[in-house]
Amino acid sequence: MVDLAKRQRKLWGLFQIDSPVQPMLRISRENDCYWICDLPRRVDHSICAVVRKQIEAAGFMVCFHEESQLWHIDLKPDDPLYTEIPAVPIPLPQNALFHPAYALYQMLKKHPSPFRQQPLPLLRSLLKFTLQPPQESQLLTLTSQCAALLNRKQPLPYAACYALAQWICQEDAK
Repeated sequence: MVDLAKRQRKLWGLFQIDSPVQPMLRISRENDCYWICDLPRRVDHSICAVVRKQIEAAGFMVCFHEESQLWHIDLKPDDPLYTEIPAVPIPLPQNALFHPAYALYQMLKKHPSPFRQQPLPLLRSLLKFTLQPPQESQLLTLTSQCAALLNRKQPLPYAACYALAQWICQEDAK
């Protein structure tokens, strides 16, 4: 399983509170964070404070979005997901459906860059991509965005290598 999915399950476990109303936690449609949660809309501030401390202690960042009254939840910059790169190259997938993803993986792998220089919105988008079944149009968009960065000699979202490699291997094995 791709590590972002493991983190999502871990995060959901932190929201099991003693309340008649359970919060909504879902992947954000935007790339300013990974998840959004409506807990601040549903429970007392004191419960929110306790849950927020648990979430932050578990390795996540929580920002309160005033306008929407939602929590925007993200990974901390030192999360291992951003630093783990496969020790061995992954083989070319047997299923040709995954060859474009493999090409993107190779592009990212050949252009390492320090995490702080990587485009975080595109990195989030790539990692969210690994949580779903293959979608060719989205993959082509992500690859085009990476190629455009490369053409402008800007850093690529190299930290997505590990998760993308895991995703390719898992999906190809199905």
